[in-house]
Amino acid sequence: FEQPYVIALVDLEDVPVRVFAQVRGVDIDAVHIGMSVRTSVEPIARDDDGNELIAFCFRPGNDR
Repeated sequence: FEQPYVIALVDLEDVPVRVFAQVRGVDIDAVHIGMSVRTSVEPIARDDDGNELIAFCFRPGNDR
């Protein structure tokens, strides 16, 4: 995992759902309430057999 971890509650636009997830690819000091983000599916680690473990996360959107 990238350190420091940037974790956020993200309100999805199309449905009334709030998601708790990692925000990647942004400096921790640049994260702010109302920030535009986009969903991304990325490898986060490898298991003991060398298989990629993937998860969804968020990356900065257009207002960066």
